[in-house]
Amino acid sequence: MKCGKEERIVQPARREIKTAALSFPEREDQTLDPRDWEALRTQAHRMLDDILDYTKNIRERPIWQPIPDKVRMRFRSTLPVGPSSLTEVHQEFMNYILPFAVGNAHPGFMGWVHGGGTPVGMLAEMLAAGLNANLGGRDQIPIEVERQITSWMQKLFGFPENATGLFVTGTSMANFIAIVIARDAALGCDVRRQGVAAESKRLTAYGSAALHGCAGKAMDLCGLGSEALRLVPTDNRGRLELTALARAIKTDRDAGFAPFLIMATAGTVDTGAIDDLTSLATLAHGEKLWFHVDGAYGALAMLAPDLAPRLRGIERADSLAFDFHKWGQVPYDAGFILVRDGTLHRNAFAASSTYLRRETRGLAAGAPWPCDYGPDLSRGFRALKTWFTLKVYGAEAMGAAISRTSTLARYLEHRILNTPELELLAPVELNIVCFRYRADDSDRVNASIVVELQESGIVAPSTTVVDGRLAIRAAIVNHRTGQSEIDKLVGCTLALGRRITKSFTAAGHAAPKIAATDSSPRAKWESELREVESQMASDPFSLDLRFQRASLLSELGRLVDARTEYMKVLEREPYHLAALNKLGSVLIATGHRTAAGIAYKEAVVRHPDDSTSRVNYGNYLLEESERQEA
Repeated sequence: MKCGKEERIVQPARREIKTAALSFPEREDQTLDPRDWEALRTQAHRMLDDILDYTKNIRERPIWQPIPDKVRMRFRSTLPVGPSSLTEVHQEFMNYILPFAVGNAHPGFMGWVHGGGTPVGMLAEMLAAGLNANLGGRDQIPIEVERQITSWMQKLFGFPENATGLFVTGTSMANFIAIVIARDAALGCDVRRQGVAAESKRLTAYGSAALHGCAGKAMDLCGLGSEALRLVPTDNRGRLELTALARAIKTDRDAGFAPFLIMATAGTVDTGAIDDLTSLATLAHGEKLWFHVDGAYGALAMLAPDLAPRLRGIERADSLAFDFHKWGQVPYDAGFILVRDGTLHRNAFAASSTYLRRETRGLAAGAPWPCDYGPDLSRGFRALKTWFTLKVYGAEAMGAAISRTSTLARYLEHRILNTPELELLAPVELNIVCFRYRADDSDRVNASIVVELQESGIVAPSTTVVDGRLAIRAAIVNHRTGQSEIDKLVGCTLALGRRITKSFTAAGHAAPKIAATDSSPRAKWESELREVESQMASDPFSLDLRFQRASLLSELGRLVDARTEYMKVLEREPYHLAALNKLGSVLIATGHRTAAGIAYKEAVVRHPDDSTSRVNYGNYLLEESERQEA
């Protein structure tokens, strides 16, 4: 065989070495490929038919169902040593995995912000798995597919041609990448070698109080610390308050800090609010700060002509993070980061290694490689399912599906406003609706409603907290969702609300109506809470005030709100002794015993000399032991 220009084959000199023990017979049965390809093909068709039937008939199934202990225990078995037939393993999947997934493909799923996926995306994922391409680098067409999608996104969002893009797991990773780039732009690339500890500048970043929690984790991971992220209050529409932001930046500059980043949100996770991107871009550029937009699900509203104007200003972002697996309906996972300055992007992550040497020809050509723009060298072909989705359906149909979910949200808003037993808790900006059933002890009633809705398998919203009140949160993301699912949500909520309220009252669990006087403890706590909240308005970053608010909420019986506030304290100070113990008590009271045990144990581990922590954890362990014996 001739290879390249070399035609002469040089035979090695003969050596008298016995190699019998080193020879390996080339037999197909030593690979992991099937011996019977036709049998595999038959089984493969059966597997494909089953999953297509699952999607086609999804409306006939419950969205979600509780997992029986016997099923869960099947996944506690030891590592298999011998083989099993593909048919048997597939049947195990059909019996014990498929029925107990989260159910976001179902049109009645409205919890969190999950896309519904499509059969086209599923088939593309199968092709990508068969190709088994590693998109960390090298000269291959799969990388050109990813670059084509980057080009499409440049045009969609008004970014320049030299902007760079990268597929990642999701917006959490995309936000992390953006913060690293912004950090390096502020401190210089030497920070990659020397670390932030060598820097005299104390960087600070800014986002709204509704900013996704992954931003704090990203600040932690890139060495700046979660406390360097300033969470600024929002206005009555849930948007980052501009005056408060400008004041926070000035306050930090005057105190010797170095502001470097503003993180805007296009579609907040709680209510779907869109920050004023144009004004934030102007402020960021005027202050010479990096302007990043977390558009996890909301950014793709650019595909919908009726929604795109709400994102005006997104084209001025220095970086943009979003997910194709939410409103883009691409199967999980398919996050994306788009960066205006490709040079800064590459400088933040590129690294040279001898085993990754780049060439101008051959398989090692094609530089720069995707691994030069993010932390991952091993990267799957996420771009293919996105490419298939956009090619097969087209941008117009994708935009229409997005627009339709927002129309359904407005229909749900209309139903709520015209139903006296229900209360709308936040403006409906896009496709998220927050509401509740009116009742005494409202937090407890609505928490019970949501759990029962989920366990019913008919509709599945989730919960959040809006202005200190627990809300039923319906995120209408799935392209399969229709008006009938909205009507089921309203009807089931009303039926459950009436039944739960009646049962609580009969059992004497309704919140007592206390006629507060100036001398009653409740009146005192409410007065103190108002004072603390007034102080927090002018000092939103005070950890002490937030802890005081959590304690007062707990005293007032607003346990869900108290739990949220204690968690916010621990986000900033993970080992806060009093917060760990008080959170444990709140979790016990709200039925989250396992989580309470974790909080109590953490208090003991971090503060071994504290007697209160030891008593709390000891009592917890004793109660758990008694519960198990019972």
